[in-house]
Amino acid sequence: MHRITLTIAGMPVGHPGEIALATVELAQHLQFILCESKRGAQTHLKRAGVDIPDERFVVFDKKTRPEQYDSFLEELIDLSLKGPVQLLLVSDAGMPMIEDPGRSWIQLAEENGFNIQVIGGPTAITSAIARAGLNGPFTFGGFPPREKKSRQSFFASAGSYGHTFGFYEAPHRVPDVPAELMSSVSGNPHVFIALSLGQDDEQLHRLRLKELKSLRLPKKPAVFLVYK
Repeated sequence: MHRITLTIAGMPVGHPGEIALATVELAQHLQFILCESKRGAQTHLKRAGVDIPDERFVVFDKKTRPEQYDSFLEELIDLSLKGPVQLLLVSDAGMPMIEDPGRSWIQLAEENGFNIQVIGGPTAITSAIARAGLNGPFTFGGFPPREKKSRQSFFASAGSYGHTFGFYEAPHRVPDVPAELMSSVSGNPHVFIALSLGQDDEQLHRLRLKELKSLRLPKKPAVFLVYK
């Protein structure tokens, strides 16, 4: 495993002063900031009192070619042989990945054994979608109902969307959700589960629906994402 950490951080959508303190602190002690627009990322950080040299901003957008990712990855791996490497992935506004080209970085980071972290935003659902590397539309279902029949209908609907369906569950009910999903959802979609997202005891699972049979989840706050 390479000593490379990729941190995902949302950027303010309103007042520039709303940037997270954790993002500001990290920006002062890292090698590169991965962004869609250098000007946008630089503006946010400068208004927060952080002046980052131009060479630390690396732009990756929809026009970036696969060979450019490969070339930069080689550079990162070489750097990691000399010491830990810190990367910050940001968007122009809002959370990376959500209608944003950052998805390629999550896939690349997972395939190459990076440590991946999320500086949480105001909602856990957007943090979970960013950490899962899911782009495009999504539906947020809130919490499943408590009544059995309504819960079955809720979980059945989770697999009926052509895009990502996300929901929360209370800690004491989390261990029951895998079986409930398996009994109600048709097909074999992907399921991403984030437990205690962003905390020291964070647990992440990415698997297919049929693989849930062997999964035993603890009683912790969770975000579930079901997608094709």
